[in-house]
Amino acid sequence: MPRFELPQWQWRRRRTLAGSLSSMVLACILPAWLGVAFLIVSMYAAARERSAQSTIVTADALVRSVDREIAALQTAMKVLATAPELDHGDLAAFHARARQLVTQLSASNIVLIDATGQQLLNTLTPYGTPLPRRPDVETLRQVLDARQPSVSNLIQGPLTQLPLIRIEVPVIRDGRALYALAIGLFPHELGQILTKQSLPPGWIASLFDASGVVVARTQNADRFIARPGAPALMVAMSKRASGFTATNTLEGIPVYAAFSRSPVSSWAVAIGRPMAELNGPLYTSLALSGGGALCLLGLGLALSRRQAKRITSEVQALTPPAMAIGRGELPVIPSLRIREIDAVAQALARAFRIIENRTRERDRAAMDKEVAEKTARLKDEFIATVSHELRTPLTSMTASLALLATDSEFKSEPAAEQLVAIAYDNCRRLGRLVNDILDFEKLEAGMVPFDIRPVDLASVLELVVESSRTLARQAGVSLVLKGASDCTVRADPDRLTQVFTNLLSNAVKFSPAGSDVLVLIDRVGADVRVSFRDHGPGVPQDFQPRLFEKFAQSADGAQKGGAGLGLSIAREIVERLGGRISYASAPDGGAIFHVALPVMAGADVVA
Repeated sequence: MPRFELPQWQWRRRRTLAGSLSSMVLACILPAWLGVAFLIVSMYAAARERSAQSTIVTADALVRSVDREIAALQTAMKVLATAPELDHGDLAAFHARARQLVTQLSASNIVLIDATGQQLLNTLTPYGTPLPRRPDVETLRQVLDARQPSVSNLIQGPLTQLPLIRIEVPVIRDGRALYALAIGLFPHELGQILTKQSLPPGWIASLFDASGVVVARTQNADRFIARPGAPALMVAMSKRASGFTATNTLEGIPVYAAFSRSPVSSWAVAIGRPMAELNGPLYTSLALSGGGALCLLGLGLALSRRQAKRITSEVQALTPPAMAIGRGELPVIPSLRIREIDAVAQALARAFRIIENRTRERDRAAMDKEVAEKTARLKDEFIATVSHELRTPLTSMTASLALLATDSEFKSEPAAEQLVAIAYDNCRRLGRLVNDILDFEKLEAGMVPFDIRPVDLASVLELVVESSRTLARQAGVSLVLKGASDCTVRADPDRLTQVFTNLLSNAVKFSPAGSDVLVLIDRVGADVRVSFRDHGPGVPQDFQPRLFEKFAQSADGAQKGGAGLGLSIAREIVERLGGRISYASAPDGGAIFHVALPVMAGADVVA
């Protein structure tokens, strides 16, 4: 039979030891190199993230500097708009004042415009020089009508025909907006903010107006001012206020760009870092590590082939013990001359014993797993039975008994009315028991969802107290709520209501008629604490350690009814919310239950 037609297992038997050792060398070196490469890439990614954040911070600082510059010019224009020369119509004197101010502000010019768009004066020309009418009268009307300052995008000046930015404020007299006062900035004046940052060589910083047009640039400014930014960068800036993205500059240079957009003016600053600057160290490290891995691989292959010739005969002696292990028999280990191979042979014997032990352990584990799965199925069946076979009929019985209790025929028969009342109370109590069991099982199984959000603790307690007043009146007990009026925690309001209702109903249930139940909110360190204090018999000393256990009931608790699950459920919910529940005996008799929850960051409690 030709060799290529042999079964796969026969072909594997004919592989040489040298080939196997070579594969082992490759299997050792290749994962190691991959691990090194992964580490290099991870370190690069971390360094790139740090660099990105640092560059974003720089871009954010630059855009804030632009905002401050614009805000300062707006303030100067507002002050100039109050000049007394405008009160008397002395425009020549106002022109002189404006020319003096424009030199101090390092701006291009100041213009006074009437409501029709006619320039009345312009510091670029002597007073009285005929001036053009402003073309965008609609924008002017918006400033005058709104009586608010405005900052334009990059526009073409009507007098200079050069690109500039206009900062404009209304001049208001006697409640009317008479003029608009505008100051112009040429792009190079804003570009000085970018150049003062002294970015590293090769980095490019650009300032964009709200429409995405280049206003200033640290490189090739004359070439690209008044042009839209790179499309990929514009898309990224339209999606979020700041970030880091890969794009090409307007010159076509691949860069990583960090950008930040001002929430005030909607202008943005982008800083481009050449990709080669960031990626170069990565490629160099990968190349060096790859070359080292190839050298190690070549050396390992040479050594493995040399050693293969010396150990081939010894390795062959391991075949019979290996076959015996495969049959499940105790291997017969021969005496071998090479110590390492003899150790392997001895290891084969130990491996056989380990396999036997693990086989027994596996069989035992399989049996344990089967028992656990059966127990889980029985538990699920029990919960399903309780939920469906008990709760549904109990609900129907309770509703029917409630109707009977209000029937006039039964009220005329005291014996029948008493029996119905007893049956109704027992059905309700059994229903509460079923609900407590189901709630506790769901909590332990992690099946109860928690809707965590900021919660005003005082509001929740007010609702709980109000909803419990009917129960308190029936028991002849007064409810008193004291403490904070504003305290916020992060919790699930429905679960907190369940806990507080349970603790308050317990306090009412164990309080004697004519007494008070106090609900107090106070601040204890970093927590807000809610206390429920009654004047009942309290909890016996010997029972207190088991107070929050499942189905635990003192003698007094058993007489009052219940399943002994309410406090267990309350503790489970409070601990899920990151809080603590505890008990203390009142100094003059009675019980106090405390619920402590962490105060939400930024919130405070006012007593």
